[in-house]
Amino acid sequence: MPEAGLWDRIAGMGAEKSLIERRLVLPLENPEVAGHYQLVPPRAVVLFGPPGTGKTTFARAVASRLRWPFLEVLPFQLADDAHGVAAALRRLFAPVEHLDEVVLFFDEAEEIASERQDPTTLAHRVTKELLKLILQFRRGERRLLICATNVVRSLDPAFLRPGRFDYLIPVGPPRTPRPERPSGSGTQGPTGPTGSTFPRWSRPATASPPRTSSTRPAPPPRPPSSGTSRRIRQTLRTPAG
Repeated sequence: MPEAGLWDRIAGMGAEKSLIERRLVLPLENPEVAGHYQLVPPRAVVLFGPPGTGKTTFARAVASRLRWPFLEVLPFQLADDAHGVAAALRRLFAPVEHLDEVVLFFDEAEEIASERQDPTTLAHRVTKELLKLILQFRRGERRLLICATNVVRSLDPAFLRPGRFDYLIPVGPPRTPRPERPSGSGTQGPTGPTGSTFPRWSRPATASPPRTSSTRPAPPPRPPSSGTSRRIRQTLRTPAG
């Protein structure tokens, strides 16, 4: 269980925090209210952005805010399994099926769900297995899958098709807060004219809406691969025996 109060300590990323709160946290915190407005709480989302922008912190903070168990999965943990990555994925998801509430977080998702080029490689088998497990995971109403990636374009196109992930949410670097404008200036702020407020559920988003795979921006340069990442990719490219 993540430490309490983590959500409140996130600073410098107000736009992302507001968007994640409105899209993820509030519908999951208040399922009755969501049902009244015919909103379906999310089951799976992708956070994408450059390294070091807080994707893991946001995932932990969502679990902290919801008071749900948090399970983090790193690619090297799957690669070290003696029975292979696909088998490791099945063993990982099996106990999760018995949890009523959980936030399951996959970091560096591009390492295990990269675009498939050769159907004879292990990468093809691993991505296919993960896609099946995601659909099974989505059957739980109080479970949330969060996948983080530095390069969203490197994910397999099938990974981003409708029915698997509800939102693709960009997470940018923290920003320095702008100085507040003097009251009475008559300027138009992100929540409407100065001094006006909106209900919490209908407040306009201050960040760009989640983009689909057809409108996402060009990715930043991919960071140098670590030794672990190179080892994972080399393993997945090996022809399946």
